[in-house]
Amino acid sequence: VAKAIVGVLLILPCLLVCLAPTPELYLHYAVAISPNLAPDEQFFEQFVIVSSMVSALTATFILAQRSRPKWPTSSLVLLLFVDTWLNGKRNIVILIGLTYLINRFQSPSFRGRIALGRILLVLLFTSSFSTLYQFTQREYYQDESVDRYDDFRFDFGRDHTLRTNIYALLYNRPILPSPLQSLKFYAAYLIPRSVWPDKPYAYATYFTCYVYLMPAKWIGFSLTTTVLGEAIDNCGWAGMLIGPLLVAVLCQIGARARLSLRRFLTVIVVNALLVVELAAFLPVAILWVLLLIWEYWLRRRLSGNQLVDRSLVRAPAPVRCLPPDRTSLDRTSSSVAHEHQTH
Repeated sequence: VAKAIVGVLLILPCLLVCLAPTPELYLHYAVAISPNLAPDEQFFEQFVIVSSMVSALTATFILAQRSRPKWPTSSLVLLLFVDTWLNGKRNIVILIGLTYLINRFQSPSFRGRIALGRILLVLLFTSSFSTLYQFTQREYYQDESVDRYDDFRFDFGRDHTLRTNIYALLYNRPILPSPLQSLKFYAAYLIPRSVWPDKPYAYATYFTCYVYLMPAKWIGFSLTTTVLGEAIDNCGWAGMLIGPLLVAVLCQIGARARLSLRRFLTVIVVNALLVVELAAFLPVAILWVLLLIWEYWLRRRLSGNQLVDRSLVRAPAPVRCLPPDRTSLDRTSSSVAHEHQTH
């Protein structure tokens, strides 16, 4: 049953593409950042993104294991390529690299030069892919008058986003339409925009439109944000404490995990929160929550079974000391006296 579930998770993106309103769209790369998607196509694209991230996470986790019976390496690598193509965003490549490294770090053999070499290789691959993605998929990167250093710092840094959040508070120019707007978006995540035209956008969409002085709308891309800034915009000055405390609480919960998979996902979730918004890796976060609930249920069930077992165990019967046989005592005394006389 477990192998069947894993197999379905691996091929789920391909199955969803066959059911898409316009499957021919996915013959082109980066459908997710296209500004010309119809409402039903944009809504269905969310499921393709979720399924591709779960499939890539599953395939990478299998690849990082020493023993992977009945899962050829070539097939898993091909699935990773398909997942990356259907997802159409850079974060899935970073997720694959981070998943591989975290999983390999748990192996005793992943030390020394081998570990350093693979870490540098993953960093080189992810950074090269990100740079290539920007130059091929972002039109403004093709402008030669743009300062490359500012663009790379704007793309990979997060200090400018935090300063923008603080600026919005100081001058009373809020980024979000109302406090806790992000929670409204996640609560209505599965509702199609065709059903609810005024459905809230993701936090990064509001932030991007705020920076470019535009009304809130999806423009095909969004600037990278962090949970620290999102907490400030949702909770005001209190968010400067809520954001770091949220990260600390998640780390504490992950440290108490008994399931290795949940500890592994905790590292991914916490690191992702610090560099992108929650909507960018929402399926991984949902999987982490489901594992948390499952582990809590297992603990309650095991503790209940232990209580039942202890109640059924009977105390051992007391050992009764029987009086010694008189005949054996007389024989022992006579043998000892005989030996004494002999010596």
